[in-house]
Amino acid sequence: MALNSLRANVATRPHPLVREIGLVLAFKLVALFFLYTFFFGPSHRVDVTPDGVHAAVFGPHTTSPADPLTRPGG
Repeated sequence: MALNSLRANVATRPHPLVREIGLVLAFKLVALFFLYTFFFGPSHRVDVTPDGVHAAVFGPHTTSPADPLTRPGG
C-alpha cells in the first residue's frame, strides 16, 4: 500500500530541474521587461519625420555654383 502512494506522489511531483528552469525563465522574462521599459520604451524613442530622414541621408539642401549639375551648360 505504501509503495502505491509513493509512486503516486512521485508521479505528480515535477522534476526538480523543471522548477529550477521555470524560475530562471520567469526571472529572465521579468528582467527583459524591465530592460525594455527603462531603455527601449516609448518614452525613449526619437520622433522620426520624413524631412528629418531626408536631411540625415542626403544632408541639407544647398546648391552651389561649383556643382556641375546646377551650372548652366554643364
